[in-house]
Amino acid sequence: TSQVLCPICKKNPVIIFEGVPIICNTCQEVQNAENRARLGSAKAMALANVPLKYRSSAVFQFEGSVYLHGPSQSGKTTMACGAVRWFLERGKSALFISVPKLLKEIRDSYQNKDEGDVVRKYSEADLLVLDDLGAEKCSEWTVQELYIIIDNRWSQGLPLVVTSNYTLDELEELVGTRVAARLRALCEVVETERREE
Repeated sequence: TSQVLCPICKKNPVIIFEGVPIICNTCQEVQNAENRARLGSAKAMALANVPLKYRSSAVFQFEGSVYLHGPSQSGKTTMACGAVRWFLERGKSALFISVPKLLKEIRDSYQNKDEGDVVRKYSEADLLVLDDLGAEKCSEWTVQELYIIIDNRWSQGLPLVVTSNYTLDELEELVGTRVAARLRALCEVVETERREE
């Protein structure tokens, strides 16, 4: 087998298998996302990593990027999943992931030397939902990885929905000035309130 560039993006090296170049992981993820958009809504929500509890969330339409903050049980994740539904129903790709799971996925990818593919996947989806920012144990590495993804989305003009129990000022104490500043530049801030039961 010999390596050539991906026939779609013309950037990433790929392997030729039985005379046919195999597309790169990034382009495969984009194709998968496009296919998810064509599937039924519930299945598309599942493939976008939306937790089962939130797969029937009502559509939440918004312009640009949103930082949803407020106490637990105030509807942040429900609204974020509604945004995923809105994108999927329009044939666009969307991914939902909790920040602790995202960081674990990136950490695990270092063993396979494909961390760039993971970062690219979350940087390039039409919509990314980062759920529960601030729940992760913060380290210099954590902050760097979050900043790379958020900055990639900002520089490409791609929307981001972030949920957190913290205001941006409180979050800045946890993740530092760079991440908080980029979120301020990128997102409309929406405060949610605990719902009465």
